[in-house]
Amino acid sequence: GQTYQRREHRRQRKGRDAKRRADIKSIQDGFEQYYARENGYGTCADMYASDIFPAGAPMDPREGAYACSTSAAGYCVCASLEADDGNASNISCNFSTADGYYCLTNLQ
Repeated sequence: GQTYQRREHRRQRKGRDAKRRADIKSIQDGFEQYYARENGYGTCADMYASDIFPAGAPMDPREGAYACSTSAAGYCVCASLEADDGNASNISCNFSTADGYYCLTNLQ
């Protein structure tokens, strides 16, 4: 009945969130490979288009491209989560309060 549908819907949202977290980590890994090869980070578009992602950059299962920004200090890549609490309050890698976004930044 309705309770089963709600549980199933929540399970699907949590599954999509798990994919988002894995995708963001894969993007971070790719951007770090780009850094090692190019001696610096490029723009999000340049890094996404590089051969580091031969099958194309990971995409959100519902939203398309993940939020990404670059600056002189590095990059920030984020996913908006459906069911889980994240580690950031917005797509600007604001880690002061955890909310519905999961973000990672540069390691260099």
